Amino acid sequence: MNVKKAAIINAGSKFFIIAVQLVITAILGRILSPADYGVVAVIVVLVNFFTVISDVGFTSAVIQHKELTKEDFNQIFSVTVYLGFILGTVFIASSRILVIVYDSPVYKLMGLLLSVSVLFSSMNAVPEAVLMRDKKFLLAAFRNIGSCTIAGVIAIICALNGFQYYALAIQMIAGPVLIFLFNALVSEVRFTPVPDLKPVRRLLQFSVFQSLFDAVNFFSRNMDNLIAGKVFGKEKLGLYNKAYSLTLYPVNNLAGVISPVLHPILSDYQTEPEKLYRKIMSVVRVMGVAGAFIAPFCFFEGKELILIVFGDKWKDSVDCFRFLSLSLFAQMMNQCISASFQCLGKTKQMFINGLINTVITVVAILIGIFSFGDIYGLALCVAIAYIIRFFIAYFILLQFGFQKSFFSFLREIAPELIMLIVLFAVAFWVHLSIDNVFYSFLVKGIIMGTLFGVLLLLTGDWKLIKDILLPSKQKNNA
Repeated sequence: MNVKKAAIINAGSKFFIIAVQLVITAILGRILSPADYGVVAVIVVLVNFFTVISDVGFTSAVIQHKELTKEDFNQIFSVTVYLGFILGTVFIASSRILVIVYDSPVYKLMGLLLSVSVLFSSMNAVPEAVLMRDKKFLLAAFRNIGSCTIAGVIAIICALNGFQYYALAIQMIAGPVLIFLFNALVSEVRFTPVPDLKPVRRLLQFSVFQSLFDAVNFFSRNMDNLIAGKVFGKEKLGLYNKAYSLTLYPVNNLAGVISPVLHPILSDYQTEPEKLYRKIMSVVRVMGVAGAFIAPFCFFEGKELILIVFGDKWKDSVDCFRFLSLSLFAQMMNQCISASFQCLGKTKQMFINGLINTVITVVAILIGIFSFGDIYGLALCVAIAYIIRFFIAYFILLQFGFQKSFFSFLREIAPELIMLIVLFAVAFWVHLSIDNVFYSFLVKGIIMGTLFGVLLLLTGDWKLIKDILLPSKQKNNA
């Protein structure tokens, strides 16, 4: 299977999940308040951090090391089970810190509930890696669709019955539990009470830096929620978090169509860096075309998207969303970075890049909060940080990974940069005042879509779209 076929399978599941999530989010957004989302946004940061470190880099390491056997998988899986129980316990203790910092006893019970999510996320790491390593993308797609839908329905039922923010917590628990039940049925990975640590030691050189990168990258993406929740309060954090989560839809569900399959497939070329570079660049340019349209589109349609998806009570999120959308091109392009470092086996350089990203992001967050003093200044500074990170990440990858010139890279993506600049110019300068939000969304969409089509023809990037939509005539064409 090549990247194109895997991406098509992943796209089908992702787009279905997008539709399901939008419906679920729209329903929950009308039942729950911004304060409810603000409560959960704080502890979600802690949950996601423990989820990240529970992997210990094993998922990527299992994919990269082709010599591992089924018995090795069993030993590594068993270690992650014990690790999950340890982390779940530590998570419960850590959640008590939130009770003190945010002066809210609700986090005590929330910590107990969400420790279940941490446990099952850890136990899912190795079975997930084995599915990806074996390129069973279709099986994983059906699993993800089912778990997302069922977890969302459970959350809506809980919200309608007055569970408030606990409905969101239950949704976060149901997802990993359902995925684990599926993995237990289809995976051949089995638990060993006394695991052999030899397979784990073989992975450490790769997995340690991968895990460290995941940890620092997590903090760079979530520090804004932690600080904003303390400085601005739960309601404003809820508004900011809702805008931020909407900007992640195209990143996770469009760029995310390709990024999860890159490492499993392109790791086959880890000994052929030039061939790997050309294949990575073909994906980067596709991401660039998508980002060149989506970023200006979200900026132009910011008000309409917020009101249609979430409703009128979230209108104060509009400017946050528009500012954050400035970074969408950079965020989508950066989806190829991790897989590139992983395929090259250069997780140490990836970790260094993560450290630099964290410093940039923390500085930007502090400037946004304490210089501007509101969630809108925070959103603008976070967007600028992502743009800076884009340039630094590709400079490090090209110089120390592929030994390529950064300026030659910029020349290759020049058509996408031109489209981005032109479409943003239109988004900034064209102002329409249409009362009906759906009609306004339609008119603006036609304007941006038409101009994008013209630019595709002028830059020649229509060929990239054609290669995606039409069947390939070449074997093994990625």
